[in-house]
Amino acid sequence: MLNAEWFTSLHQAQTAINTWLRQYNRVRPHQTLSMRHPRQKLDCKMAHKLGAGHGG
Repeated sequence: MLNAEWFTSLHQAQTAINTWLRQYNRVRPHQTLSMRHPRQKLDCKMAHKLGAGHGG
């Protein structure tokens, strides 16, 4: 997506990049994370830490 874009302003570029980052980190699955997206991996890690901290 980004390599095909030409931006006419800094704001337009920032908006497109932020949209791409959200998609990459929250929607797109990653093979190295067992086909989960990074946010899922982080949420799983945080839940595990919280569970272990409560007498787990």
